[in-house]
Amino acid sequence: MKNLICYTTNRHKTTKIIIQFAAGVNKRCPLYNAQVIEIKEFNKKGIPSHAHAVMSLGILRGTGLMFKQAAKQGLDRYFLDHAYFEPGYSGKGWMRLSKNRHTMNWVKESKGERWQTNFRDRVPVTPWLSNKERGSNILICPPTDAVGWYFECRDWETRAVEYVKSQIPQAHHHLIQVRRKPGGPIVDDKGNLVGKEPDPVNIQPSFNEELKNTNFVIAYNSMVALEAVRKGYPVITDIHNCCASVSFKWEDIKALHNKDLQFDIEPNRKELFYWLSDNQFTVKELKSGSAWSRALLTDPPEHVKYSEPF
Repeated sequence: MKNLICYTTNRHKTTKIIIQFAAGVNKRCPLYNAQVIEIKEFNKKGIPSHAHAVMSLGILRGTGLMFKQAAKQGLDRYFLDHAYFEPGYSGKGWMRLSKNRHTMNWVKESKGERWQTNFRDRVPVTPWLSNKERGSNILICPPTDAVGWYFECRDWETRAVEYVKSQIPQAHHHLIQVRRKPGGPIVDDKGNLVGKEPDPVNIQPSFNEELKNTNFVIAYNSMVALEAVRKGYPVITDIHNCCASVSFKWEDIKALHNKDLQFDIEPNRKELFYWLSDNQFTVKELKSGSAWSRALLTDPPEHVKYSEPF
């Protein structure tokens, strides 16, 4: 029997989910023994020597440091976080679950039954926009400080802006718009929450309002990329983004900016939405163990395997 260590933090809501998840594993899978441990035990003693795999929810309050250590030790990591569609703890309590990665950044053919049943009518997909229908701005959505710490990319925003500037005329640099996540978590060098990003000095338009003037979106891991894709906009993302399979390349920036007609061709959004729907789960599915059974089978193809975090 293999041991799955499920780490909780001091947050009541997320701790309850972890406990329910562990119970579901023990109910559903006789090959694994799920144990619930507080993250403070990791801070004192590290990951137990008898562990074969670890899981937790999010990367704050020590869990990110735990995932980093588990990756170094070659342990399987099961990561639970907010869902791709209809995220939040209310309603069905949808959560995404991924194995050895921050998000489901690869796709596999799906019949789309979960999308059709749960999201098709409530999460409408609008037509892909032609170059004439899109705006002119280039919207850059950097990672939060916590994600920057976790993936060791706190300079991503600076590098992204500099690269975009190198690809478009200087007279057009004003079209570059950086949108940071309001209230994004700030962490110390161990991933402990120490503060939040201040709100913008000026009133910030909503993301949907900002999209109206946008040509394409560049994002690291942000879920706003999925929202942009759903509304018909081209995106360029990092591999740690759920839209990686439909992302254009950094080398495409000049052509995107010039509104080349090749980007009027719609990427395979249906395949993406179907697959993401297959890999997010309700509280009921977490409790029953069916989500865990699914996660066990989601090893990616060889061409998208990598060690996470870098």
